[in-house]
Amino acid sequence: MTNVKIRVGNAPVSWGVIENVEGERGGYARVLDEMQQTGFVGTELGDWGFLPTDPTVLRQELATRNLKLLASWVSVYLHDADRHAASEADAVRTAGLLAEVGGPESLIVLGNDPYGDPMRTHYAGRIQPEQGMTDAQWQVFTEGANR
Repeated sequence: MTNVKIRVGNAPVSWGVIENVEGERGGYARVLDEMQQTGFVGTELGDWGFLPTDPTVLRQELATRNLKLLASWVSVYLHDADRHAASEADAVRTAGLLAEVGGPESLIVLGNDPYGDPMRTHYAGRIQPEQGMTDAQWQVFTEGANR
């Protein structure tokens, strides 16, 4: 068997930092310190504004702990035509920070945010065909995805 070293990153969400959950959130310095202390080599950006968004400051905070910026999740609202422009702007803003600090290897994950729909939240992962989107809803979703 070959010895293979696997490098693993983490995300602030593992410390409870998530936009739709109330409660105490440790400061970003503590989260990054604990990531480094437990052997992680990188982090996801987390919610916009949790980690510094100034590229120079973020780069320094990560370098101090020998961490890399690996990726970011961006909630987009493909199902809501009124939020398409703001979703696109959020994605572009985040991609710019990732490119500047994380470099060309960093990844951005765009995910439709279903939290505004109680039925989809309640049945997440168990949506039945009859609970799916209508043709009109799919049209709005598709237009958002193709921006």
